[in-house]
Amino acid sequence: MTVIPIKDGEIIKLIDKINDHFKKNITNRFLRKALLVMEIEQAIWDILDGLADKAVYGKLEGYKFHELYEVVIAAAKFIHHANKEIKPRLKAILSSGSSSVLSRSGPESDRDKVLKEMAISNFGSNLSIFADIINELYLKTVDLDKKMHPNAKCEYERNPELQKIGQYLVET
Repeated sequence: MTVIPIKDGEIIKLIDKINDHFKKNITNRFLRKALLVMEIEQAIWDILDGLADKAVYGKLEGYKFHELYEVVIAAAKFIHHANKEIKPRLKAILSSGSSSVLSRSGPESDRDKVLKEMAISNFGSNLSIFADIINELYLKTVDLDKKMHPNAKCEYERNPELQKIGQYLVET
């Protein structure tokens, strides 16, 4: 069976949007310290951190269904853990006196204090937006999967982890 690369413009835009939102609103310098508390597999970080490279590759070569579903699964697991482990105690984690390699040394400027408070107060909303974008990618990928495999078992039907996507994306 020949694997046809997916070069769908909407999916390419969604990958860019996911990468942009993840970098600017979820893993920005103000939230990074808190995210390190999450107990998630390194593979999830690798997939999400590699989205920029994947986006360039996808524009040139196209995507394979398993690559898109891999992004969906990794992001959904990330969202699930962030909702359970970080969101309820984000302010406490970030206001603790301990420092790390990723935290800045020296006093925070007034501007940084405001930006940090904004990042903290918008974290839940930004996580929900991220979940919505991931869900949109999932639905578009499944739709395309069905269209490209009308008489065969679709890729999403062969991946049992995709059965939990709804649970992962919905806040608990």
